[in-house]
Amino acid sequence: MDNEQESMQRTRLLLGDEALQRMQRQRVIVVGVGGVGSWCAESLVRSGVGHLTIVDSDRVSASNINRQLMATASTVGQPKVDVLRRRLLDIRPEADVRAVQRVYAAETADSFQLDNYDFIIDAIDTRESKILLLQRACQTQATLFSSMGAALKMDPSRIRVDDFWRVKCDPMARQLRKQIRRAGVALEKPFLCVYSDEMLDNHGEPSDWKDTDTNRRINGTIAHITAIFGLTLASLVVRQVAGEDVIQDKANRKTAPPAKPPRPMASIQQPTRLASINAGGRLLDLGRPVVMGIVNATPDSFHAASRATKAEQVAEMTRRMRDEGATIIDVGACSTRPGAQLCSEEEERERLAMALPAVFGAWPEAVVSVDTFRPAVARYAVEQLGAHILNDVGSGNADAPDTTVGGRDLTPMMAEAVRLRVPYVMMSRQPSVDGVCRDLAERVRAMRAVGHTDIILDPGFGFGRSREEDLTLLSRLDHLQVLGLPVLVGLSRKRMACQPLGIKAEEALNATTVLNTLALERGASILRVHDVRPAVEAVRLVTCCTFCDGASDRKELL
Repeated sequence: MDNEQESMQRTRLLLGDEALQRMQRQRVIVVGVGGVGSWCAESLVRSGVGHLTIVDSDRVSASNINRQLMATASTVGQPKVDVLRRRLLDIRPEADVRAVQRVYAAETADSFQLDNYDFIIDAIDTRESKILLLQRACQTQATLFSSMGAALKMDPSRIRVDDFWRVKCDPMARQLRKQIRRAGVALEKPFLCVYSDEMLDNHGEPSDWKDTDTNRRINGTIAHITAIFGLTLASLVVRQVAGEDVIQDKANRKTAPPAKPPRPMASIQQPTRLASINAGGRLLDLGRPVVMGIVNATPDSFHAASRATKAEQVAEMTRRMRDEGATIIDVGACSTRPGAQLCSEEEERERLAMALPAVFGAWPEAVVSVDTFRPAVARYAVEQLGAHILNDVGSGNADAPDTTVGGRDLTPMMAEAVRLRVPYVMMSRQPSVDGVCRDLAERVRAMRAVGHTDIILDPGFGFGRSREEDLTLLSRLDHLQVLGLPVLVGLSRKRMACQPLGIKAEEALNATTVLNTLALERGASILRVHDVRPAVEAVRLVTCCTFCDGASDRKELL
């Protein structure tokens, strides 16, 4: 047995020959080889990864010695990647290790050719470069794993792994999500992060917390924490190559329990909600959830109490919803309930011509959404009647021929929203959670490519799925957060609320409130409802519970 075979004997016994051979074929890039990335890189080489690229622009300094693997008194002043590469090749001379002494930034990003890798490890500690790497990595076929902040931690038992949008009590993750929302960046697939929910503070005087060269704040770090962060990142690669689907496994598992018993509603994904959309020249604040009240200018919508076939009924309903706390009024003029006979386009126009002036007469400042699947009706409602938001209930007319806009093929309703420059509620009727995410991601990418960014996602509850499929989708609603857009849910008095309890729509107010609360816990930004007051109260209570859960999240909730 030669040295190479002997050096990998214990790994082979644990993983098996096939998995070890796969490890030796893997191409991995580690961006940032400081306190976390250096430990990750060494663990990957020791575990058998055959092709490794390490990226960092810095040189070893004396301040790195307490936590960075290659930092010693004799290596101070040398490029980090060169020192680390020599160490890695001393461990496994047969490994293919490339050292790139370059910063990952906007001006250099294209040179890294991320499509060439099977795994991308993000261990960058500057936010702008980190966001850029996350965005570019999510556009590749590679599996991405990322490290959040390892500073100001001491307790290894508090280190966690979870989806980026579920990371809690981590200032870096919170700031990244805030900047991602503000910039309108799309992270187009899920990825796991290593983080800790512990937060300590520096000792000493604040004047001691700054780097003497850069005048930037520095935070205390220690080797056993940064090492575990790096080793955990490496473990995710090894487990994935060995055949464990760590991403799906984590998505199907509850977050690891915190050290202290959780307070009620602590799992609410409030930080993922976008701050605003532009509705008719006004910024609609979605920093906290809002309620959309339903007005049906139809004689046959499934919930009789929502029907308003006369202008005075529409006005009365609008005033009541305004007084109860609605933010948006959603007007529909063609019933889409199962089995309904669709009205003609002319009749839909006539109903909207009656209803929208009545809404604005009762509430001149109202933000009005029009609920339709017909492009011509949408254009009429926006241009002639003043509607602000296009709520597409036809999945973009997916069966109709595409329309080319700006060199991109869009469905007719998507194209109409782009031409009208109004926020677009994009619905998916795909049966599975993954199908919904893929469907919406593809269409979001197409609209963004032509410059349309005011998009609201609607998973389409009650449209073409079984009750079980809808309930499964609700339980995993937070998966839509990978798209970085606000989510609208229309759960009000629908079959998924009624059937499990054996009740009728008229009896389903309490059931609707329960489902809406579950949706808020999973990141919903807009509740589309027949009954405004109970929904507004649910939003307020959920928000209060989140607010009381800890000071770290309070600024984002105000």
